[in-house]
Amino acid sequence: MQSETREEFAAAHLRSAVEEHYRQAKEISRDIRLDLETLLEKVAAVLRKRFPQQLNRRELDGAATQFLDSLRWEELFLTTACASGDGAAWKAFHVRYHRVIQQAARYCTENASEAQELSESMMSDLFLPISASSGKKTSKIGQYDGTGSLEGWIKVVVTRMSIDQIRRSRKQVSLEDLAMEPESRASTQEEVGPSIGMDIPAASKMFLASLNHAMNLLSAQERLILSLYYLKDLSLKEIGRLIKVHESTVSRTVDRLKKQVRKSVERHLRDHFRVRAAEVPQLIEVAHLEADIDLKNMLAE
Repeated sequence: MQSETREEFAAAHLRSAVEEHYRQAKEISRDIRLDLETLLEKVAAVLRKRFPQQLNRRELDGAATQFLDSLRWEELFLTTACASGDGAAWKAFHVRYHRVIQQAARYCTENASEAQELSESMMSDLFLPISASSGKKTSKIGQYDGTGSLEGWIKVVVTRMSIDQIRRSRKQVSLEDLAMEPESRASTQEEVGPSIGMDIPAASKMFLASLNHAMNLLSAQERLILSLYYLKDLSLKEIGRLIKVHESTVSRTVDRLKKQVRKSVERHLRDHFRVRAAEVPQLIEVAHLEADIDLKNMLAE
């Protein structure tokens, strides 16, 4: 599909869809000022990101129309106005979502003082200007694209900020609980290390590289769950409340991810480092003698 045809589609279909939703949002939020062209530009950018591949006219028409109907227009209108610097929009956002931010921050911190600090940082960071890939100045609030609830997006952002704070305050974290279930360090060092004569530093480097590869295979949602469970020590029930799923679903997900990470690590050790299958479990145990794994960096990427 030629770029001219895509532009024709945007002019004929995108504008009419945005105009309709723009009028509805304006009726709900009369005090908020946002011009149609700004919202149109925002939605066009979301569509370009959603449909980067070349589609024929009929495919693009159907897919884009369905996608536009699924957007959270009122929330997208509000955040786009916030990103444009409208004061009324900022006040409306604060009224509607400040409590959401505080609750999410409380889940991600040890005490009320830390939660207050995190929520205040969140409110500031959302509206601070940042440079976009296009070179234009935008803000973090402008990264919301309307494809999910604004409340859910806020919770993910708060959690990522919390992880960043942990990363700055503590350098390393052990990965024993997450990926593997070795013997105690004392017994492993005494019984496994000397018997196989493996280079412990080399084993640790291979293990770390394979673990990093396994983490990169996880989705953002999966890394978020592991972050909450292993870094923030939230209970399964607390995580369920935060991401709005049942506790049993979180439990099954954590168990699945532990097995998935283990299998990914083993497969990468075999395929990439050519470690023999019989030696993989021993290498993993030996790696724990020295490996000091920065799990926070892996989960926060």
